[in-house]
Amino acid sequence: MIKKKKTIDQPEELPAWAAEVSKESAEPIMEHEEDEQLSREDRDQMDTLRDLAVDEMETYLNDTIVNLGRNETNAFASAVDALQRDSGRSVPA
Repeated sequence: MIKKKKTIDQPEELPAWAAEVSKESAEPIMEHEEDEQLSREDRDQMDTLRDLAVDEMETYLNDTIVNLGRNETNAFASAVDALQRDSGRSVPA
C-alpha cells in the first residue's frame, strides 16, 4: 500500500501588483476630469451640452455624407452623359 503525504493547503499570496490593481479599480473614474470641481448640477449641464454638441456633429456629418454621395452620383451621371454625347458624334469608320 502506498501512503500519500498530507499536504496543508496554504492560502496563495497575491503579487504586489494585484493589490494595486484592485485598489485602482475600486476608485471611481471621472469621465471628464475638468468637471471635478463643478457641482453636480453644473456637471449635468455640461453633459447635456456635450450631448447636444455630439448630436449636432452627427447631423452635420450625416448631411455632409449624403450630399457627397449625391454629388458623386451627379458627377458620374454627367460623365456618362458626356460620354454618350461624344460617342454619338463620332464618325463611323
